[in-house]
Amino acid sequence: MREMDLKYAEHEWTGALRRGLIMTRDFTQTRFGVRWIVRNRAPHAYWAEYGTEMRETIGRRSVKAGVSRGRMAPLKIFIPIAMRRRRLMVSALTALVRRAGLIVSDNDLMSEAA
Repeated sequence: MREMDLKYAEHEWTGALRRGLIMTRDFTQTRFGVRWIVRNRAPHAYWAEYGTEMRETIGRRSVKAGVSRGRMAPLKIFIPIAMRRRRLMVSALTALVRRAGLIVSDNDLMSEAA
């Protein structure tokens, strides 16, 4: 979450993407540990991540219809960081399990981490 926050700060206009970034604990009981969920609740977080197509105004009194508003390029911040961190987490867990003397199949790991 900290890494995402720093990247959002580089593209900051209003701070809404940074304020929308939250981390919550999932209290579902499991015997394997704790799960934390990182989300961005900013209303435009999806657009910021994936970008938009060309946009035009529909037309109001103060704005002419058909005026191009351009395309919003994707920031590609949240998903690449989450994927990289997940790979690091799986790698660290694999090393821990192997040190404990268990055998881990790399093929199963990569399908689970994807």
